[in-house]
Amino acid sequence: FLQYNMNAKEFQIASKEKLINRSEKGNFLSLHTESCSLHGEGVINLGLDLGDVTVDAVGIADYNQNSGETTMNLTARFNMPLDKGALQGIADKINKEEDLKPLDYDRSTLEMALIEWSDQKIADRVKSDYTIRGEVKKLPSQLESSFVFTGLKLSSYDRRNSEERGLISNANTAVLVNIYEKPVFKFVPLKMFLQQMGPLSGGDRFGFLIDIPGGLEYYFDYTQVKKDGSMKIITGDETFGTAVNAIKEDKRKIKNFRYEITTQRVYLSKFMNLFER
Repeated sequence: FLQYNMNAKEFQIASKEKLINRSEKGNFLSLHTESCSLHGEGVINLGLDLGDVTVDAVGIADYNQNSGETTMNLTARFNMPLDKGALQGIADKINKEEDLKPLDYDRSTLEMALIEWSDQKIADRVKSDYTIRGEVKKLPSQLESSFVFTGLKLSSYDRRNSEERGLISNANTAVLVNIYEKPVFKFVPLKMFLQQMGPLSGGDRFGFLIDIPGGLEYYFDYTQVKKDGSMKIITGDETFGTAVNAIKEDKRKIKNFRYEITTQRVYLSKFMNLFER
C-alpha cells in the first residue's frame, strides 16, 4: 500500500500491517518530499552474484539526495562452504577474548533479521535467551551460516581515480553473532568491502578482515569469475592455518567453490588501501 504521512512529510510503501506497526514482518520504503531522500527497512538485496556463496541481508538503508551517499545498518549472513571444524575454532578463540564488548541487542537489526528469516516466536526466544539469561545456547537454524554479523555499517563507495565501486564498512567494529553453530555475540574489529563487478569486468567479489590484537587476524578474499569462485584466506592464527592446510585439496573444492590459505599479503594490502582517505 502507498500512503502519504503528513507529519513525516513522506510517501510510505509497505503492507497495510507494517504501515500500522513498523515492527511487523515485511519491507518498508519512504520518500521524504522535502529532501527527496529515501529510507528503507527489511530484506536488502545487495545485488551480488557470488555463485556457491550467498550473502543475505536485512536491515536499514538510507539514501541521502544531497550527498548521493547510501548508508546501511545490516544483519548479514554469509553462507560459504568452508570447513566447519576449522571455522568453529575461530569462534572458540574469540569467545576467550574478555575485552570484546557484548552485543547491545536493542540497538541492532538482529531481531528484524530473525523475524524476516524465521518468525516472531523464534525472534522472541533468541532475544529472551540473550537479554534475560545472558547467553544463547541453541541458535535457530536460520543463523547457522558460516558467518553472521550484525551492526554492520556500510556506505556506498564510488571515488574518483578508483576502479572499485561497491559498499565499504564505515565503522571499525561490528558484532560477530556466530560462526556456524558457535554463538559469539561480541563486537570484533571488522573491515569489509563488497564489490559488484559483473561478468564483463571479472565477476563480483568481497573481502572482510577480522583483526583481533594478539595474532587473531583473519582475512577472507572472495572473487567470483564466471561460474568459478575462489577464496584466499590470510591469517595470523597458526592453528587455524594448519587446520585448513591439512584438508586435502580436493576436499577444499565444493562444486565451483574452492578455498586456500595464502601467504601472499598483496590481497590484504590492496584491500586495506580502500580504507585510506
